Amino acid sequence: MSHNENTDHDATSGEYRFQAIDKKFESIDGKQNRDCLIKWGMRGKLRANMYIFDQPFQEYNSRKFILEFFKDPNVLSTLKMFTKSGEWQLLGQSVHDVRIEQLNTNILSLDFFDRLLDNKVVRENGGYIRKCVEEYKDEFIISDELRKVLIMDEFENYDMFSENDRKEFIFQKQKDTK
Repeated sequence: MSHNENTDHDATSGEYRFQAIDKKFESIDGKQNRDCLIKWGMRGKLRANMYIFDQPFQEYNSRKFILEFFKDPNVLSTLKMFTKSGEWQLLGQSVHDVRIEQLNTNILSLDFFDRLLDNKVVRENGGYIRKCVEEYKDEFIISDELRKVLIMDEFENYDMFSENDRKEFIFQKQKDTK
């Protein structure tokens, strides 16, 4: 976005301005992954938005960047969150604080999750997740073996993923969608 496109922007203010880009993501919206997303109960629970911004990103200033992202009117009017009631709603209000956690991005293949098949957390025929008797852990209802592996540190198969594995972006993404 150039300065001419947004005359309200004071170039000396140091504030980022964000603009939503209308984009479909094949991995979420495409036919190729549809069946798996349905089978895993994730269809309709994943959404990705793309935004451009008007200043160079400085890693040392990442906290400011993220805070300004969640306060920007264009973001507040386009970014939706999935509620506990199972509906998408606009974020609608600005965020006053953020917690930043550095994650690794060393794992680039879903082969990382093959151990779920090897340990019979996921069934080979069709990839269905094994169910279990419901238990509660903090505010989560644990109703399948996958949630046990992801959340319950006292579960016998919890250690199939090391602490370093659990710091991988792909692991956190899977954990957040369950």
